[in-house]
Amino acid sequence: MIEIIGEEGTSEYRAARSIADALLKTWPDLESSSRTKDHVKISASTKISGYRVSDIDVVVCGIFTSGRRFVPRRVVHDSSGGRVIKKPVTIENFVVAIEVKDHDESGVQISGDNISVRYSKGQSIRWHSATDQNINQVHSLVSYFKDTGLLPPPYVHRCVVMQGMGFIKVGGAVAAGFDGNDFFTAVASVSRVRKSHSGFSLSSATNLDMARIIDAPIFKVVIPTAMDRRRMDMVTSSTPESERLVENLGSKMIRVRGRGGSGKTIMCLQAAWKVFDHRALRTLVLTYNHALAADIRRLLALLKVPSDPEQGGVVIDTVMSFMYSWFLRLQLVEQGEKLEMENYEALCNSCIEMINEGAITIEDIVSTINSQPDQYAFDCIMVDESQDWPQGEVDILKMLYGPTKICLADGVDQLLRGERPDWDRGVSEGDRLLISLDQCLRMKRNLAIFAHDVSELGGYRWDAKPNKKAGGGKVKILLRPYECYSRFHDQLLNEVKDKGNDELDFLHCVPSSNVLDENGVRTSKIGAYLLSKGYEVWDGVDARLRRHFPRSKKQFRIVQYASCRGLEGWAVVLHFADQYWEESRNIRAAEGLTELERLSFEDLDEVARSYAWQRSLIPLPRP
Repeated sequence: MIEIIGEEGTSEYRAARSIADALLKTWPDLESSSRTKDHVKISASTKISGYRVSDIDVVVCGIFTSGRRFVPRRVVHDSSGGRVIKKPVTIENFVVAIEVKDHDESGVQISGDNISVRYSKGQSIRWHSATDQNINQVHSLVSYFKDTGLLPPPYVHRCVVMQGMGFIKVGGAVAAGFDGNDFFTAVASVSRVRKSHSGFSLSSATNLDMARIIDAPIFKVVIPTAMDRRRMDMVTSSTPESERLVENLGSKMIRVRGRGGSGKTIMCLQAAWKVFDHRALRTLVLTYNHALAADIRRLLALLKVPSDPEQGGVVIDTVMSFMYSWFLRLQLVEQGEKLEMENYEALCNSCIEMINEGAITIEDIVSTINSQPDQYAFDCIMVDESQDWPQGEVDILKMLYGPTKICLADGVDQLLRGERPDWDRGVSEGDRLLISLDQCLRMKRNLAIFAHDVSELGGYRWDAKPNKKAGGGKVKILLRPYECYSRFHDQLLNEVKDKGNDELDFLHCVPSSNVLDENGVRTSKIGAYLLSKGYEVWDGVDARLRRHFPRSKKQFRIVQYASCRGLEGWAVVLHFADQYWEESRNIRAAEGLTELERLSFEDLDEVARSYAWQRSLIPLPRP
């Protein structure tokens, strides 16, 4: 049995189809073989979140319990280094990461077993190693399987499919017209086959683990919910403000300023989509919120937006991960060295100092970008929650890419990480553009009025104007834990579904007191409750899970309050909101007064209460 997953008409899907045809050319009965006997899954344009490579052109995995064999058409080696020539190799199971290229001979350079392909951007022509990209895909896929709990992870094989060439004699590559024997010869030529008393074999894992791999989320089709479709339509549409943003992108540092729910993130994504779709530009979106990064990755996966330097597209990364990769390339840290919060600020300062003093030159930075375009080559950079960035991160990003490539989503006063930074420093007024958003686009009118009234209660002015075209909206206040209201939960779920939405369109926010930690695995109490009732959950309180976007629309989303910013739900449940307020006040009170607050004769209790209100207002514009 062979299954192909992906969107027809793409280069990656054509490659997936050619791999299926190659296997059937060698083993015609494979198509009618039962799932329990032979099972092959081929996923085109596979997305994995939060790794060095997030797009893998094709992933192939399979189990052959019937003992299918191939005879290598070139010399391969066994696990002890011995040469295997004209001897059959039994295929037990396999996981293969595939890099697909459509270049013909004129756009290809071969050096040993390295394949480089030519691509152009504007006036410049560069050569990019398809082999290195394939190796990076392997490392990312191995890390993905580790994070899903497969220990040890499977051995991931690799192969480059050169669809535009009629012949290629390079290890780990096949040209057009290949068959199953060619494919597995290429796979085995850059890995090792296993030698035993019964002969030679090729595998990636135990058959038990392979059964789990075949059912992994990356081999499931992501189906959009009704809310996903609305967001997809919003991203691919235009507004006068987003057109103005696109018009000035790359020539000015743009600040999109607005309260929660005013549409800052969607406007930035609209611009990123448009410059990709019209000009094949590549945008980096930086956020410190892993849950938001996963949410945006899901949206881009549904929109089929790529992320590589050749086609353009959008890359999502977290700020610290991106900075760490630069620190690594600039030799401020060593490979494998763990990035700790306590030395992060010192690393930022060291990087700034080295650039200012000329120890790291502009030529060094450009060379790094050109040599690693997958990681560092971007035409535009969107900065999420720019008001909450430490000054060191701000200065480094401007030094690396220049201020006019940067677009800022400014949440006004939603500060979580410290004092507001100065993005304008060193940027002339003529190189800056401010776009202000003053209307609440996400929330229905009643919800916006409620958020406004609560903000006044906390001593803040939430100035976003209610959207008069979006009438309705309900607020329910529960005096006991949500789990005590099973009938209300059923009613709420029915209401959400009656509106054409799904479980994924819920957003549950919990305080740290609602999080359980068992052997390093974090879960929420509400997540455990929903699981006990037979529901599926995406429990984003666990850091490892937050790296991967939810792939089933039947999953309820759960995040901690600190991770809710930028997210939205058709129905939002704020669990133990009073406890979160108390937690926030206690955290701020324990920190004491800053030097400036002492000089201003601030009262610590008032400062802590203000901080608690500020944090508690952030979840209110989520619905």
